[in-house]
Amino acid sequence: MSDDSTNKTACGDSAEGRQVTQPGDMPRAGWKDVLWRVWTRVNDDHVSVMAGGIAFFSLLAIIPGLGAFISISALIFEPGSATDELQRLEGVLPASSVEILQSQAQGLDAQGDGGLGVAALGSLIVALVLASRGVNNLIEGINLANNEIETRNLLVRNAVAVGLTLLLLLMSLTALGTIVVVPTIASILRADAMVEFVVNGISFTVLALLSMASLALIYRFAPARRPAKWSWVSAGSVIATVLWLVSSAIFSLYVANFGSYNETYGALGGAVILLLWLWLSCFVVLLGAHLNAELEHQTCHDTTRGPDRPMGERGAYMADTLGQSVR
Repeated sequence: MSDDSTNKTACGDSAEGRQVTQPGDMPRAGWKDVLWRVWTRVNDDHVSVMAGGIAFFSLLAIIPGLGAFISISALIFEPGSATDELQRLEGVLPASSVEILQSQAQGLDAQGDGGLGVAALGSLIVALVLASRGVNNLIEGINLANNEIETRNLLVRNAVAVGLTLLLLLMSLTALGTIVVVPTIASILRADAMVEFVVNGISFTVLALLSMASLALIYRFAPARRPAKWSWVSAGSVIATVLWLVSSAIFSLYVANFGSYNETYGALGGAVILLLWLWLSCFVVLLGAHLNAELEHQTCHDTTRGPDRPMGERGAYMADTLGQSVR
């Protein structure tokens, strides 16, 4: 945990953003300070290592989560239809990772339609348990980004972890359903090419909005501190979502054109690529948390929920102190 701040009661130069009340009002000099501190802390806090731990448990939770999705979709649509439409995930995931998910989904389809409701429930429970381990690591990472030590009792912390896990599973299933199921409905209705294009555009727009909403909730409620105002978690949510979509597309292109993971790892190549994509996604999420934290660290204005309080009484390290300037 880094300590690169000076505890001040008087604000500095307004040109550095010390007086701003919204992150959108941050001047260029303020952004320079913020980005410099983010760069420094991402290295000092070993964010890449933390992202690896979260990605590992996320990988373990994906297969049972996929099983729940396939079981639920089979109760609504023709069995196997959602499995075929998983190919549409190539807009987000590398092709070899999609092939792994399709292979697992086909195995689930081959089990038949008996007991699908029980299978869905069982898969959801397993996914919840495994994902909650990853969410606990995520909470640690966001606490680190906010320079906070976990002070909540075990009951409260577990309640937060379970709540965020349920949120992420719900958002993930909704996003997967939007990308996979909605185009399936369009195909069933024999929609023309233009309608399918519009449907695909809407699907990925919904994915981006769900990502922003999920990240905003995580950034606000995960750390052990007084919650930040919504406006002060929005910047990191939007930027992290954009970075996630762009980096996922670039990673997919790299794997498709330059990567040699299958030659190096053989049958494990697809799993390695999926794990790397999860690591990249988790890294971007933690990067967004650091960005939000350092934006709060740049201003004297109270960024926490409720009535304005003086510095030192806000219950949040980043809101109670000022970060160092580059100059």
